[in-house]
Amino acid sequence: MIQQKNDIAAAWLSQMQGFVPPNTLGQARRQEAQQLLQTLEIPTPKHEEWKYTPLNALGKVAFQYTMHPSPNVLPQATALAPLQIAGLEAHTLVFVDGFFRPQLSAIQALPKGVVLTALSQAQEAQQAAFATVWGQLANPAQDWFAAFNLAYATDGLLLHLPAGKIIEQPIRLLHLQTTTEQASAVQLRHVIIAEENSQCTIVEQYHSLGKHDTFVGVVAEFDVKSQAVVHHLKLQNDQAHSHQVSTTQARQAANSQFTNTTLTLDGGLVRNQLNLTLEGAHCEGNMFGLYMLKGQTLADNHTTVDHQQPNTLSNEFYKGVLDERSKGVFNGKIFVRQAAQKTNAYQQNRNILLSDNATINTKPQLEIWADDVKCSHGATTGSLDEDALFYMRARGVDKAAAKALLTFAFANEVIQKINQKAIRQYLAALVAERLGLVAEDL
Repeated sequence: MIQQKNDIAAAWLSQMQGFVPPNTLGQARRQEAQQLLQTLEIPTPKHEEWKYTPLNALGKVAFQYTMHPSPNVLPQATALAPLQIAGLEAHTLVFVDGFFRPQLSAIQALPKGVVLTALSQAQEAQQAAFATVWGQLANPAQDWFAAFNLAYATDGLLLHLPAGKIIEQPIRLLHLQTTTEQASAVQLRHVIIAEENSQCTIVEQYHSLGKHDTFVGVVAEFDVKSQAVVHHLKLQNDQAHSHQVSTTQARQAANSQFTNTTLTLDGGLVRNQLNLTLEGAHCEGNMFGLYMLKGQTLADNHTTVDHQQPNTLSNEFYKGVLDERSKGVFNGKIFVRQAAQKTNAYQQNRNILLSDNATINTKPQLEIWADDVKCSHGATTGSLDEDALFYMRARGVDKAAAKALLTFAFANEVIQKINQKAIRQYLAALVAERLGLVAEDL
């Protein structure tokens, strides 16, 4: 088992010997990460944090890393049409096989002073704004995948919002992998800096267009300054042979607000690592998640919230619906430091199993060093409410439709927390279609 994991690391590292960074941003940090990879071990089930997420599926595939863009490989418009979100007006950056494609992207007029670009397109003068954040928030010394990403990321979003700037339209990141000839892997890295009183919404969307296996490693670092408001949505609805390990790291200053919503509707092996550090007083961190799994999808959500100063609020609410032979993992940790008096921290994980073969491993955790706090956490796992089913059937709703409607209502509670109406409607339609419901049923 361990040898197989070491083989994965060796195979991936051997491919990167000719890697050339797209620019000089973070060059020293990249070199440090490359050195770390000589000593770090790729995770195995013997690592507590990876106990329920074996990487066997990755070891069986000969992934080929794309280190240079292929100008002639562009998806057809017909392939992109199903991925469009009706009614969503957004700045759209499209990445194909790990590289930004301006031909498919559309960035509208921006407020003066805003830097919105792709890593591979950033000019030297633009890179300076990101140097203090690149590779500083997501710790590569504690995570093999984060170190590998820092060393070898090919592209991604760079966004710098000056103080007081508000971007009304969401920024949509659409990542595509073509995989027409062989299994492929890419590394993406996003850096978002929101200065005082700025606001934005980031939407990440992933899709594989080919028949071969894919792997995406992605790290997003958010530096959220005082009184800034940032919404971050991650939409994962890929194919069963598509795998992803992602890390989202947010650092919050006083009076800031950061909200992450992660929805996993399909894929192969999906690992989401979400870490919030509430460094300032009176800041708020929200973490919402829905994993609605079928087939043999494995979705692992690992989260941490670190309350470091007084009067901070965190609200974490994850729901899971698991069918067939799917597997879910939820591990949520809340830390309340001694200085973080008056902290209010809420964490809840609720799961419904629709099949006897589906499994969930859930572990909510609290570590509190302060004495004047209000904290709660819990987890539930079960089946659909029999009383509610009986009530609906007694009023003429057949059993299959009643189950579908109750499941939709369970999942929709998370969807409704999204701040973009067009995306709420898009996801509600996807969930309804999965359950065999039509508009008249809702």
